[in-house]
Amino acid sequence: MRGRKAFTLVELLVVIGIIAVLIAILLPALRRAQEQAKRILCMNNHKQLLMAARLYAEDWKGRLPFTNSNSHETAGNGWKKGGWLYLAPNKTKQEDVEAGTLWKYLRNYKIYHCPFDEEPYLPLNSVHTLTSYCINYHVAQENTPPWLSFKITQFRATDVLFWETDEKGGGGFWNDGNNMSNEGITARHGGRNAKESETGAIIGCIGGHTEWVTVAQFKQEAPRLGGRVLCSPLYRR
Repeated sequence: MRGRKAFTLVELLVVIGIIAVLIAILLPALRRAQEQAKRILCMNNHKQLLMAARLYAEDWKGRLPFTNSNSHETAGNGWKKGGWLYLAPNKTKQEDVEAGTLWKYLRNYKIYHCPFDEEPYLPLNSVHTLTSYCINYHVAQENTPPWLSFKITQFRATDVLFWETDEKGGGGFWNDGNNMSNEGITARHGGRNAKESETGAIIGCIGGHTEWVTVAQFKQEAPRLGGRVLCSPLYRR
């Protein structure tokens, strides 16, 4: 019998080269697929939060949940936590969301975290331990005791209720559970090192739909008085 012919070194190198080319072609496609899958999960989280906010409003005469503003805690439990944030140094933990007003409609810790937002989180006495998301500060009645939120019917369907907090923005962005329009948005979706016109995050709108927006788009919209982010009924002409 004739023995099988072995691969020559040149043939082996050719095979290795073909495999390397295929990997180089397939890896970016795989990364894009993983990115898209995580983005869909994050959008679903937003949809769940939006649905919970709408259910809360139905139970509370149309009022949106309290925003957990760190200067107005007398209004009671907020959307993601009960009462004042700093119960004690380094004591804020994931389970604290159970005291939030939306927990009864969600009952799933994972909904509060973007799949791109991985540990380590900011210090344990910040809300980063509890959630990746913030509620829009401007849905609350400012400087008007008892610090109630506006009614959901006072907003447009396209107004932004939730967005993803910028984890690089410092502790002040994570000291309660809401952010003002000028506190920005994360760049987790698409890669933090990419251009602001190419990377961004998910926003959730009052009407129940979600959108992916770039950091540049959010920055452009955020300062517009009476716009989608700075959307308080007080700002509309």
